Amino acid sequence: MKKLIPLILSIPLFAVELAPSNDFSMGPDEHLIVHNRVLLKINNKHLSVMDVVRKMDLIFYQQYPQLIHSTPLRYQFYQANWQAVLSAMIDDQLILADAKDKHIDASDGEVREAMERVFGRDPVLKLDELHVTFAEAYEMLKTDIIVQKLTGGMVHAKAMTGVNPKKMKKLYEQKCIENPPQELFHYHVLSFRGERAPEAAIEAHKLLQSGQITFAAIPEQFPEATLSNEYTRTANELSLAHKTVLSGLNEGGVSAPVQRKEVCYLFKLDGLEKKELPPFNQMERELKNEVLEQEIVEYNMKYRTWLRERYGLTDKHLSSLIPNDLQPFALR
Repeated sequence: MKKLIPLILSIPLFAVELAPSNDFSMGPDEHLIVHNRVLLKINNKHLSVMDVVRKMDLIFYQQYPQLIHSTPLRYQFYQANWQAVLSAMIDDQLILADAKDKHIDASDGEVREAMERVFGRDPVLKLDELHVTFAEAYEMLKTDIIVQKLTGGMVHAKAMTGVNPKKMKKLYEQKCIENPPQELFHYHVLSFRGERAPEAAIEAHKLLQSGQITFAAIPEQFPEATLSNEYTRTANELSLAHKTVLSGLNEGGVSAPVQRKEVCYLFKLDGLEKKELPPFNQMERELKNEVLEQEIVEYNMKYRTWLRERYGLTDKHLSSLIPNDLQPFALR
């Protein structure tokens, strides 16, 4: 099979100036500069820096529509993501070539439905704001649909074959190691403050021991006392001091007064339970879905790697076409 060999063309570098925003963090004369150039030719299509910018603007708009006019944020987004977006666009072109061989396409109705879903019923105004033509947006969305069809069908089908009880049990064992059983303490604390704090705490404890008052009613009789809300903590979340006190109590028990600097405390253990993973059979559906997600990621990576090898697009070849120190964007 004939390979699609990427080709970088001898087209001079030129700059495209995007409209400045009114964002307060930019000076009035600052502009976002895109140093446009053809990066490579793949699947009979030239991919340029501006193609990457249009794709990033579409992604940025879908994720942060309210920030699309913030030039500083777009500049940061470009700087952080252009290489990853370019890599994905290269994979998309290879998938399109594979989809053509497999006679997979997207209908006009599917693309127009996606256009309306992304940009609303009247997309022209929004596309003008993004500096994207209708034809460019149509092509990007059509590519996305075909890529999703092919990877969603082929990758998902292969991933399903990798989901089996052995992998699910292995994942469950891993989760058990990462989430060992823990004691979960439910408790309240009475805090006594003021000059009479120690004496008030002792008196309150005696009344509790004799059953003459409830823990919750202590603040009504002792102005020095404040009752906390119920705390729920694992053993690992407790301080050593609190864990020592609570571990010595039975459920419903109250501690002797505990002095900490100028505050005196009474602890009441409301309940103690064991926090642990549910049995395997109760987590089976969750485990199956998680294994499937892992298999999809793995097969998706294998598929894209296979495509690059099939069409001769090695990392070494790409790095020879696109310099590692390329800086396509600037603020001026």
